[in-house]
Amino acid sequence: MVLEAGSNPIETIKHPGEFDTMLKTVLYPKDFDSVSGWIPDVGDGSVLKEPVRNLANDADLARVRVVARNTIERVVRAANHGFEKRVLQYNNIVENNRWGNYVNWKLYPLFGLLEHRKVSIGLPYKIHLRREINDDKIFFGENGSDAKLEITNLQLFIPVITPSIEVETRIFNSLTKDIEIAFLHRNTVGSMTLTGESTWPITNTIKPARYLMVGFKNLADSQTNNNNVFRVAINQTQDPLIHKVQVRLNNDNYPNQPLTINPTTKDYNELYRNYKNMCELFGNPPHFEYVDFALNHPIFCFDLSAHQEDLFKTGVNINIHIEKTQGDLTETLVMKIIEAIETDSPTVITFNGKKISITKKLIDKYKYCKVRDDIDLERIDANAKEGGFLPFLLPLIFGGIAAAGAATGGISAAVKAANAKKAADAKAAEERRHNLAIEKEARGSGVM
Repeated sequence: MVLEAGSNPIETIKHPGEFDTMLKTVLYPKDFDSVSGWIPDVGDGSVLKEPVRNLANDADLARVRVVARNTIERVVRAANHGFEKRVLQYNNIVENNRWGNYVNWKLYPLFGLLEHRKVSIGLPYKIHLRREINDDKIFFGENGSDAKLEITNLQLFIPVITPSIEVETRIFNSLTKDIEIAFLHRNTVGSMTLTGESTWPITNTIKPARYLMVGFKNLADSQTNNNNVFRVAINQTQDPLIHKVQVRLNNDNYPNQPLTINPTTKDYNELYRNYKNMCELFGNPPHFEYVDFALNHPIFCFDLSAHQEDLFKTGVNINIHIEKTQGDLTETLVMKIIEAIETDSPTVITFNGKKISITKKLIDKYKYCKVRDDIDLERIDANAKEGGFLPFLLPLIFGGIAAAGAATGGISAAVKAANAKKAADAKAAEERRHNLAIEKEARGSGVM
């Protein structure tokens, strides 16, 4: 979105949903507009139509049960109430197999110039809207969903004032004076290393800065990632975990202490307290409770009112200084190993762009990492020693059987033995899952 006054471009906004959300959730009360910013996704961004893993036509009952159980677990983990809310908000009209509705979107406070709500006479304004064709990134559904967004009607409502002669004269006289207008925001995009410290230059200005709001994103746009959600710390592969954020005006810290969070324990109390205080400065109760704020809308709010009055006279560089660590990869890796063992039982998985062999040594290394209540690698390892299976043993077993069959001419017998082994393994896996489920229920009921 681009705003032009006369023939000059005034402001350009690349992600209006994010700016709209950040500004409205602080500057205005919750009922300011019927559609306030973006309704965020929760969970992993997926919806209930998530496709199940491929299931062979001749799959036995044990295999069907395993796939069904895993599908249910993924659906539970992917419960996406944000998607459901957007469906109710936007899709309440059906006409010729099309979903559609009007969305009221005020251009202020989106554009800082319009926020001043000045009366303009004889000055033409232009608003350019350019929509990126990214349907596959903003619609959340099963693979192959052919969702499209069509904008068929745009209506611009501009207040018209018919003042008295006295008021018109006063307005005209005020418009003949030059007025300097400060904008509400700047947009900066930069790269961030996984660990250590980073400094982002925001802007250089001679205008005093009163407040500063900062939001971070570190997820690529896709069908399963909402590109309008602010993130500060997510335990995902290769995501840097932000621990401290400090505003620096030239070389001085304002305020003196950085905002600190603990992504490991999900402690965003200091962050939420600053957000709540800034909302109250503008006379608004916070839009979000602590949990919703921490999961979906964590933004860093800074009150810069303590800076020296003469600091901005000669210009000041506003920088954001960040301290971070690399995300914990262990939990993600262990989860992938468990899901592989429970479903397709491969010998190699792809993790972080690399091929990793599932070996006894790998399981021994991570078997004490608890990532789910019902199963962990330690139990899988123990079950294997009691007569279960480990996927990395299967190629050795199949290879030995095939060699023996070839030596005796009994290839068909080898195939039968392999199929029997596969069926036995599937049955053992299903029994193991069933026993673990019973054990979990027993613990929860006080029996154990």
